[in-house]
Amino acid sequence: GEAFRSLESVPVAVRSSATNEDSPEQSFVGQHFTCLDVDSEEAALKAVIECWQSLFSAKALSYAYHFGVDLLSSSMAVLMQQVIVPNSRGTLFTVDPITGSPDEFVLEVHEGPRLGVYRLDPYERRPGESRAWSQLRHIGLLLDEHERKYETLEWGITDSQVYLLRVRPVTK
Repeated sequence: GEAFRSLESVPVAVRSSATNEDSPEQSFVGQHFTCLDVDSEEAALKAVIECWQSLFSAKALSYAYHFGVDLLSSSMAVLMQQVIVPNSRGTLFTVDPITGSPDEFVLEVHEGPRLGVYRLDPYERRPGESRAWSQLRHIGLLLDEHERKYETLEWGITDSQVYLLRVRPVTK
């Protein structure tokens, strides 16, 4: 309840962050419960419980078994984030996820006027490239350097403001 009240703005997203959720070998994206547009303390508490329960859902257990992940040694935090309504959203890979080439970032744009997949130079802005994409590139480089591994950044843009929604290792 206190976490929900501290956000002071509704609605919020309630989502999982398990210790064994993401690694370079597998990603549990979509395996655990997420609840969007939570607008009351009661609904937030219910969503938190559903997130914790989803750590051992049939879907998560099956996925974990397939990849040899021991869920019994896992724990799960639950995050609450302010919901944004993006003008554009997508994913930035700080390495080409298909070829493994670190000489190209791959930017997937899932909505907005530039819907599609783009290849970005990790170090130089190309003519016509948006300021937001330059910000994403810069953030990606900083995260790669800090974490010393390639990252997947899920992002959203509202009114020229870039938001990181989730960061995880690039999955094979």
